[in-house]
Amino acid sequence: MAEENRGFVGELVRKEKQKNEERFKYAEVFLRHSTAWLVFLALVVIAHGLHFVPFSLSNTILGILLGTTTLNILGPYFLIARYLFNGKNDHAPD
Repeated sequence: MAEENRGFVGELVRKEKQKNEERFKYAEVFLRHSTAWLVFLALVVIAHGLHFVPFSLSNTILGILLGTTTLNILGPYFLIARYLFNGKNDHAPD
């Protein structure tokens, strides 16, 4: 019985370690992608506002760019992050 528990506990530890490794990997991906997207949006807004490049967008188009595109880019990452970092213990009794 004790040997079975030790094997079970070892398996739980291995799964948690793998889950933590995945969390760190995806956290880095989230950070890099989000940062790149925010820098791109900042450049678009600056270029639109300062007119130092021949670039102009209507306010409607700018709102659509900032709103819907950001939602479509960051939405799936939010769902993945919520799954990975939900804080629930998969092995806790109900």
